[in-house]
Amino acid sequence: MLKQSSDSLPAPFQRRSLSLPDGIMHAIVSGDREADPAIVFVHANGFNARTYLPLLQPLASTYDVMSLDMRGHGRTDLPTQERGKNWYVFREDLIKVLSGFSTPPVLIGHSMGGTASVLAAAKRPDLISRVIAFDPPILPRLLQWGMRFGLIPMRSRAKHPLVRGALSRRREFDSREAAFQRYAGRRPFISWQDGFLQNYLADGLQQHGEQVVLSCHPAWEAHNYTAHGHDIWGALRRLKTPTLLIGGDGPGVVLRNKTLLRLGALNTQIQTRHVDSSSHFLPMENPDLAQSLIRNFIKDQT
Repeated sequence: MLKQSSDSLPAPFQRRSLSLPDGIMHAIVSGDREADPAIVFVHANGFNARTYLPLLQPLASTYDVMSLDMRGHGRTDLPTQERGKNWYVFREDLIKVLSGFSTPPVLIGHSMGGTASVLAAAKRPDLISRVIAFDPPILPRLLQWGMRFGLIPMRSRAKHPLVRGALSRRREFDSREAAFQRYAGRRPFISWQDGFLQNYLADGLQQHGEQVVLSCHPAWEAHNYTAHGHDIWGALRRLKTPTLLIGGDGPGVVLRNKTLLRLGALNTQIQTRHVDSSSHFLPMENPDLAQSLIRNFIKDQT
């Protein structure tokens, strides 16, 4: 039997369960448990809602915030099927959640969460006031086209370092402390600010007998890295929602300056920001800058 860690969260956050047709999505919210959030945050592949609390806690002094555990992650118990070819399942889950709000929130996503946010905004612009995406994995058009139409075989995708890394990831640990000691001091965690790794592991591990296991199964994480058959370029062209795409030039960054320039020319709704020396994990490495980017974009679009 799997058990989660303590329910305790730092103020002003509390837990909330969202009913979807095929299960329960877990969320962390600030403010009134029943109030519609002004900001909805969507995490990266393999992580969870709680990971980002050090980023979201200062924002919660101004905005009601909701951070979601996406399907297959954290405390969410929605079923997973490792046969999908795209990230539309995450788009549809977001749309189901947002459809219950009376006021469209700002949708903020990191990595996979950023791409899912763009896909949701392109399909249902009425549900989202703005999108802010930190280094969403938007692949080159030809590569994305090949993924979409199945021209790149799965055995080729499985050779990607991210896929191989996920599949080889250790899932079981003797204790939470053992997991922390394994991750602390290793990339990418070594460059994260204090609190992010601790929060990631708090909801990223489940008790399983006398051991703890990763709540996001490595096979699901690996599957998501191969499932790039969504039409992200079409979604970007169709956007009617003010959108900020954030990239950089550091380790692991997908949206480098040349790509950002192309994306900014696609649609007048798209703004781009290149952050010098930032890695793919900007929200964890420089949360003060990430908060500033969020606040300024919200203010500028008001």
